[in-house]
Amino acid sequence: MSRSMPTTVLEAAVENPAKLIDHTLLRPQASLQQVEQLCEEAVELVCLGCDEIDMVIQISHALAGDISGVEEEIAQVVLASSAAKVKVIIECYYLSSAQKIALTNAVVNAGAAFVKTSTGFGPSGAIVEDVRLLTEAAGGRVGVKAAGGIRSLAELHLMQKAGASRIGTSTGVEIMQQWCAAQRRQ
Repeated sequence: MSRSMPTTVLEAAVENPAKLIDHTLLRPQASLQQVEQLCEEAVELVCLGCDEIDMVIQISHALAGDISGVEEEIAQVVLASSAAKVKVIIECYYLSSAQKIALTNAVVNAGAAFVKTSTGFGPSGAIVEDVRLLTEAAGGRVGVKAAGGIRSLAELHLMQKAGASRIGTSTGVEIMQQWCAAQRRQ
């Protein structure tokens, strides 16, 4: 979807999306100035601080069928994270539906709080079908975080409608600006 896509009344009616967005900067080549800007934006828009941790599974273990090994790794991160919620990135693009379901169950069993679609560095980011599948597999036992390629309020709304309870994006400021503009038009 294009960034210039007009916001519909339905999208404008979405509750304030700030609480859904994890504001991120994941580019390995990010400059110190970019990191500082991200922190300033987060302070301005997200006042509650950091109480969550994202981790990426070892995709090679999952592809080799070692779901129990992946689950153990997740459990160790959960244990080390104390009270912080752990969000587990499974990189859906590389996985079959059966693997996505098995890994969602591993996330639940290990005590994590969210299963997450992708880092955004793979060939594909979040897609609606994956969000629906993870949501169904999770069955309300953990949250589903859609991440990768979500750049507009319209895309955020599609992911939320598919079941995402959290959104990972590097364009959180732009999405909030779209939402604010839509609110002013109402």
